[in-house]
Amino acid sequence: MTTDTFKARVTLAKQTASFARVVTEDSDGRVTRVALPGHNGRRYEVILRHDRSCIIAKCLQDFGTLGMQLCKACERGLVCYHALAAVEVRAVGYSISWCGDEGSARLLSNLGGTPFRVKSSHGRHSVWGVWREE
Repeated sequence: MTTDTFKARVTLAKQTASFARVVTEDSDGRVTRVALPGHNGRRYEVILRHDRSCIIAKCLQDFGTLGMQLCKACERGLVCYHALAAVEVRAVGYSISWCGDEGSARLLSNLGGTPFRVKSSHGRHSVWGVWREE
């Protein structure tokens, strides 16, 4: 993935997060499901769950009478901008700096914050970020 493509996804994620709606939270109050708008009136829901080492994101597109199906990026094992937006929504009280890889996240965390990984539910692709309290 090129840097320009990644930057574009991060920009779209930050814009989309402001239109998101939390659907469900777990017993600890963490967001587990987020409804998001997409291009051309499409609707998406992202399911977030914690693994020991990362956040796993599963993005579903609403096809109306056909139901919810994996979004095209998730089908290919990628972390889509909807998933990044859902993590932004989950990060209430924190700001996120997104990084393309683990090394960049670790370096950035030296300035303060905690590195974390978001992984696609259907592939090995990961995106790294750094949480910082606002």
